Amino acid sequence: MAKGQEEYFMDGVFYAVALLNRLHDNPVHAADVLKEAGMETVNCKDFDEFEKEQLRIINNEKGMQLTGL
Repeated sequence: MAKGQEEYFMDGVFYAVALLNRLHDNPVHAADVLKEAGMETVNCKDFDEFEKEQLRIINNEKGMQLTGL
């Protein structure tokens, strides 16, 4: 099944947030971006290890409930 625009958008947001945290070491801001986008409870099981590594750090922030990491 092909990805829809919404899935590509979500993938892009998570990639950008992972880069933000990796480059600037600021999981609070990265978590804020995900929470504002309503993405704090997404199942991340299909993401690459690059994203998962950073999302594990971000997931420790208040209000984050990512799964599949």
